[in-house]
Amino acid sequence: MILLLDNNEFRRHDIYLSLYMKKYIVAEHALEYMDYYTKPFMTVYINPTTSELEKIKNEDTLCVVAKNNLKFKVPEWMTVIPLDKNTAKEIMRIYDEKCPYGKGRDIIGIIGIEGRKFALGGTYVYLTPKQMKVVKVLLYNREKTFPLYDISSYIDFRTEPEKGFLMMISDLNMKCRNAGRENIIKHHKGQVCICPGVAFY
Repeated sequence: MILLLDNNEFRRHDIYLSLYMKKYIVAEHALEYMDYYTKPFMTVYINPTTSELEKIKNEDTLCVVAKNNLKFKVPEWMTVIPLDKNTAKEIMRIYDEKCPYGKGRDIIGIIGIEGRKFALGGTYVYLTPKQMKVVKVLLYNREKTFPLYDISSYIDFRTEPEKGFLMMISDLNMKCRNAGRENIIKHHKGQVCICPGVAFY
């Protein structure tokens, strides 16, 4: 769960593709709109101006700034990396080092994930790779609520992203109910989160 924020669309997309090809769950947006997005496990601010740096808040995210010749003294909760041809590799290195998830078996609340296997309340439920990705983003950020326009940007859909995401929520919740379990994802008034009953058992 990595959010890339950069006002240079081409550079941002190049880094995005490097991470996406290595199977990281990643989304990309313009840095100027940083306040409109929920910060996931890791947020990368790429080449922010001094005024943009000053606006970055200490939120519940691993904050990484990719910038050269930084003359601004950053707080200790920010990690600064060079902005060069190895930026994507450095992002992956920090993420792999700091992220506690996806390193074997994850058991959170009544949810168990190991490789491609998913269990809810002790019952295996088959999820497609995209559905598993959605569950991981929300489960690993279980204290957070995402606007629909935000969370839908982490998944590739062949239809309009928000519409595709709502259809996926419906399908996921139906699979869980058919297995005799409760809904896994909550959607209310354009806000999406993992159901507290399954994540905080």
